[in-house]
Amino acid sequence: MPSSVASQAGAATGLALWTATLSAALVAAVCITLFGASSAGASTGPDQEIDALLARLERSPCSFRRNNQWHDGATASAHLRRKWRMGAMGRAPASAEQFVELAGSRSNESGAEYRVRCPGESEQPAGPWLLRHLDQLRRGYALGP
Repeated sequence: MPSSVASQAGAATGLALWTATLSAALVAAVCITLFGASSAGASTGPDQEIDALLARLERSPCSFRRNNQWHDGATASAHLRRKWRMGAMGRAPASAEQFVELAGSRSNESGAEYRVRCPGESEQPAGPWLLRHLDQLRRGYALGP
């Protein structure tokens, strides 16, 4: 009988050790997943927001003035996307707001302010227009021009 009790105690200790190890591994896996997703989101977050903002501009019925010529939303979006992807801003933007500041507000060549003209609205600077649409994207609202 004493060897049976010792055997049961050893099995219980083994089970407790196995459960503790499994619990620790599970906690580690959850932490790695959460922190990994957080880190990945931080590095791709601006890119995703910029892509969404440019897609909104592309579908927009608004016109976009760059260097004294008006362009449709698709052409304006393509230009800003090239500017962003080819590094014309001098550095990768740390945020979508910085993208608007460095690429979406004015010409790097002439320094002239970009402008937006939407149906039923007054002509306005492109920077605030883009920031307003960025805010709406973050809030999940569909927004007109």
